[in-house]
Amino acid sequence: MIMTDRAPPFTQWFDLASLGDAEKTIELHSSADQRSGIAEWLGVDALDSFAATVRLRRIADDLYEYDASFAADVTQACVVTLDPLKSHLSGTLARRYRMLPRARRHARAGEPIVADDDETETLASGVLDVAVPVLEELALVIDPYPRALGAVFDTPSDADKPANPFFALEKLKRKR
Repeated sequence: MIMTDRAPPFTQWFDLASLGDAEKTIELHSSADQRSGIAEWLGVDALDSFAATVRLRRIADDLYEYDASFAADVTQACVVTLDPLKSHLSGTLARRYRMLPRARRHARAGEPIVADDDETETLASGVLDVAVPVLEELALVIDPYPRALGAVFDTPSDADKPANPFFALEKLKRKR
């Protein structure tokens, strides 16, 4: 898997300030062009399908819960035969976000933001890209070394090794 340093090619922005007391559900679906860009970003041959459901909840004035589930069909090349391999991937994830109070957002412009705990990510603004966490999780569940069923990498035998002085010395050493 080769994720590039560039931003993910699929985004879906949501303003957390617009979230009331009720849970908000967002369905993510991507076009063929977007899936092609995501596949390139992930370092796979193709992303045949991708869909996700994101649920957002306000749990305090400045604290939000993010839960998502996703499913994707990916095509990768077998590391042994280079034949295309299709796999269905799915997963769930949960995150917490804390929004800085408005006064602190402007005072800290350009400074890194440190979260109060390891489980909560602090946001400088109230706008969240709800697609990125799902794409990050998808990247983590992709098999980095996909192998077709029964595909075996044959290691060269002694007879296949080229003749060189060290190989000849090894053969002499074994005869003793």
